[in-house]
Amino acid sequence: YTYMEQSKRFASWCMENHPEARTLKDCRKYVDEYLQKYITDGKSPWTIKTIACALSKLYGVSTTEFIATPSRTRAEIVRSRKDVN
Repeated sequence: YTYMEQSKRFASWCMENHPEARTLKDCRKYVDEYLQKYITDGKSPWTIKTIACALSKLYGVSTTEFIATPSRTRAEIVRSRKDVN
């Protein structure tokens, strides 16, 4: 369910930001831009990796074909530890 939701969010983002991309295949070249947006916004490395994994499954490729995502460490887990905006 999570991967499906992440894939739908990506497709919506792609349609909104790149209307020239008419199919999911056309949107493939914008995956790095989409991931970079989350990195720049300061999202959790865990969240970014989940998005990357969902998109790699969507496109049938390895996550290594996308830009490098931030390393995940135990100290950066924020769920249930503090308020998240």
